[in-house]
Amino acid sequence: IAKWLLNEDFQSCYEQVSHLRDQRGLALVDIVRELTPWLFRINIPTDVRVPVVEALADLEYRLAFGTSDRLQLGALVGAFTEARA
Repeated sequence: IAKWLLNEDFQSCYEQVSHLRDQRGLALVDIVRELTPWLFRINIPTDVRVPVVEALADLEYRLAFGTSDRLQLGALVGAFTEARA
């Protein structure tokens, strides 16, 4: 998932993560919770890391209140796409 988020275009990444979630029965909140510590282990500039971590925190918060997984998956992919720009 991390490879897709860091390298694929928005549409491709969204479709691949969505397919994997459906295939393996993964919850989006579980993916977010695994990505957060991973972001602190990889070597990326702080000015790139901070907005992504903030986006993940916001996303996890929204998921806790029952918002649409599809919309929040778009927010997840969008956060990484924006960070690469």
